[in-house]
Amino acid sequence: AANAQIDAMVIEKDETTSKLNKLESEYQECLTELELALEAKEKFVAESSRNIEDQKMELDECRRKKCEQADEIKHLNDNVRSLHDDIEELKNQLKSKSNDVSSEISVLKFELEA
Repeated sequence: AANAQIDAMVIEKDETTSKLNKLESEYQECLTELELALEAKEKFVAESSRNIEDQKMELDECRRKKCEQADEIKHLNDNVRSLHDDIEELKNQLKSKSNDVSSEISVLKFELEA
């Protein structure tokens, strides 16, 4: 009876060892999957960080160009105002010349009639 009990315990030990080995194998598979998933996440984070840095540089470049364009627009607006002032000055000079010519014509007419 003792041998039968020992045999039963050996069989139980073998079954337990087999279950333990199976669980250890499953654990190693899970661990490997987790390591691969972690590696993939790290790659994704690194790629995302590079993309964010690239987008920041693009945004900075856009801001720089926007400032340059704003300065250029201000300069062009100043030029337009200056040209407008020049045109007004030329109009005034033309009116003055026109008045001078009209006056001179009136004087000449008067002289011709006399």
